[in-house]
Amino acid sequence: MLPLRIRGGLAVAVLLCLPPFAHGDWVESDKLLPSGGTAGDLFGWSADLEGDRAVVGNVRYYAPPAAIGAAWTFVYNNGEWQEEAKLESWGDPVNDNFGWAVGLSGDTIAVGAPSANGAATSSGAIYVYLWETGVWTEQAKLFAADGTSVNTFGFDVALEGDTLLAGAPHSWDQGVQTGAAHVFVREAGNWTEQAKLLATGGNKDDRFGYAVALSGDTALVGATLEDDGLTDAGAVHVFERQGTTWTPTARLVPSDPAAYQGFGNDVRLVGDLALIGAARDGALGDSAGAMYVFRRADGIWTQEAKLVAGDGEAGDRFGASVELSPGRAFATAPQDDDLGESAGAAYVFEFDGVAWTQIEKLTASDGAAYDGLGKSIAVSGGRLLIGAMNDGDQGPASGSGYLFERTCPGDLNGDGRQDQADLGILLAAYGVDAGGDIDGDGDTDQADLGALLGSYGEFCP
Repeated sequence: MLPLRIRGGLAVAVLLCLPPFAHGDWVESDKLLPSGGTAGDLFGWSADLEGDRAVVGNVRYYAPPAAIGAAWTFVYNNGEWQEEAKLESWGDPVNDNFGWAVGLSGDTIAVGAPSANGAATSSGAIYVYLWETGVWTEQAKLFAADGTSVNTFGFDVALEGDTLLAGAPHSWDQGVQTGAAHVFVREAGNWTEQAKLLATGGNKDDRFGYAVALSGDTALVGATLEDDGLTDAGAVHVFERQGTTWTPTARLVPSDPAAYQGFGNDVRLVGDLALIGAARDGALGDSAGAMYVFRRADGIWTQEAKLVAGDGEAGDRFGASVELSPGRAFATAPQDDDLGESAGAAYVFEFDGVAWTQIEKLTASDGAAYDGLGKSIAVSGGRLLIGAMNDGDQGPASGSGYLFERTCPGDLNGDGRQDQADLGILLAAYGVDAGGDIDGDGDTDQADLGALLGSYGEFCP
């Protein structure tokens, strides 16, 4: 027990086994819409977020007389999100699926167009833009040097500094649509292909390259339809770079593989922690979905947890998109039906050093049936961006992006910490008024004290 003195000598004992408190609440803060959005644009198909800038793919953006695709950038300025720029491909962009994937790193944006003309007709391309003198300028158009028609190069992209990883899941290198991934590096402003990654023992229809992730000198490549004895069970391949050479070092599969699980439909990597989606996992019902956490220690990857939605049901597709930040994991369920059929949702998990626990479920304040919240997701610090490609604010399936921010209810004095000063404010208001009300029930009581103790010492966000 922790003794605390409250108001003129009143002593209370607070049990440290009070119910755990979610260390910060995620609150919807804004909704992104592009200027000139129209029905069928699918804005929110892809998204990335870094600091005060967001980029959102608009894969079917319509510019008469055809759908050419676009990507929009937004910046947070003077307390609000403002549209910054519209990025489009150059050349012949019709039906390129420009905006299928996006990546943001510092002053660089990469946009995948997996149906663009590259090394061959509709082999795919990635467009790279650089922020220079206050505008986004075209830096490069990348494509696989040996690409062939319908390789879908640019189906997924991961960008970190001067390294870019691109998936081409329909490449025929080891058989029909076995897939491949390509690594590009930038030196002195010029991008060159450093390596082509292939699965060890790749087979027909594996779709290696369906999802990619990059952290330092480690890459993850999802092969979501890889069989290995179980039809379309899926796998994720790990590669590591030494110098300029990439070497396969591990193949990740879940502890409970199953046919049609689709393990590897989305992947994220932060240091030694990997997050892998399996949106067709059937533990809670057909295609209810799951998400797996793997951790690397001494060069060995082991499964740390399998996470599912606390209210998961068949068809939710939990794990369709996943995201990772230190101590937190996120998964979307774009076919969750809390707000109507396939309205969508996202889930937040936290790691306490021992176990992962679901702490929150996020839905849109104006969510409706078929919005598909969760087609994409991106996190940066205390901000979360979730795409809803079928939202209808600008016409059916025009799409939108929802921003959530992590608040710290225990930071009562607003200094960015949850510490002794906040405890003093709470104790002064204990049983008197709402000055220390954290849980929003209108008074300051033991529940509020437990909430503050649960996040005591933490910074915001």
